[in-house]
Amino acid sequence: MNVNFTIRPRFRFRLRTFFIGFTAICIVLGLFGRHFDRVARQKAGIAALLERGHQVIGLSDKKMGMHETLVVYLCGATDEDLAIVSRLPSVTAIYSESSRFNDDGIAHLRRLRALQTLSIAKAAITDRSIASIGLLTQLEVFHLSGTLITEEGMRRLSRKLPSCRIDYHARKPRYREQQTPGHGDRSATRIFTKRDLLEAM
Repeated sequence: MNVNFTIRPRFRFRLRTFFIGFTAICIVLGLFGRHFDRVARQKAGIAALLERGHQVIGLSDKKMGMHETLVVYLCGATDEDLAIVSRLPSVTAIYSESSRFNDDGIAHLRRLRALQTLSIAKAAITDRSIASIGLLTQLEVFHLSGTLITEEGMRRLSRKLPSCRIDYHARKPRYREQQTPGHGDRSATRIFTKRDLLEAM
């Protein structure tokens, strides 16, 4: 007499279903954990910048406690300040003036994959920063004034970022001779376009 038992297959099916459900729950909890970790890091970064006298603006509604878009205004920023900004992945625009960072500080910005606008005024950065800025392929507007970056460096950047609008104000040395009243230090303004890129090739 042959007897077929169906308990074991059902047990296997239920056990497999349990593991599938358990795995799905772990994935969901992991995603929530990563999200809340990002929220905590964003809040800590914003708080650190505010303590240092900078401004941070969230331009979009908060989604589950996190700003989707951040604009950062820096004054007298240092390399450490840029390191803090680089830990905020939602930053889309940075405006910095009277900056105290150098080429090493600019290197931190390579982590900002959402950065679209970068404005730097008065900073001791050189052509060494071109390599770091050139990695920001999503950059749409780059304004630069009062730095040590040369026009040749900006041409190299134009080749790296052909779709980026580059507004370049070159720093000029002080005139040793007597200057005409009302004419102080002069700066050459240059907006690089695709035409400049073609001429440089």
